[in-house]
Amino acid sequence: MERLTIRTGPLEDQAYAVSVAGEIGLATGARFEQAVADVVAAGTRFVIADLSRVTLFDASSLGRLRAAHDRLEALGGTFAILCSGRLRAVLRKTALDEILLVCEVHDDVPHGSMSSSDAPELVGALLA
Repeated sequence: MERLTIRTGPLEDQAYAVSVAGEIGLATGARFEQAVADVVAAGTRFVIADLSRVTLFDASSLGRLRAAHDRLEALGGTFAILCSGRLRAVLRKTALDEILLVCEVHDDVPHGSMSSSDAPELVGALLA
């Protein structure tokens, strides 16, 4: 059985974090997609998906990232991804890094969920 933990929380004004740990695969991808849909339905227009603690990310999940991006873009919003080098390499190989706003977490930076105190710096870095 695949394991997945998803937490959501506000960062600032219209920004929300969707922090994911574990496996995003065929069996769990809908939970990730629903978490993003829920924060967008609540009026959020800037979503940062913290995928830095994802241990498995299959091909079906790439489409879910693109769908989240397209959903927010249609509303005038932004979907950003915080990820490790391994996922960043997949996004680069599939050219999704040219469409999605991606920020890479390096091994010397502690992984974990974002907090509201991280938000101004992270949001600024992603939008720079």
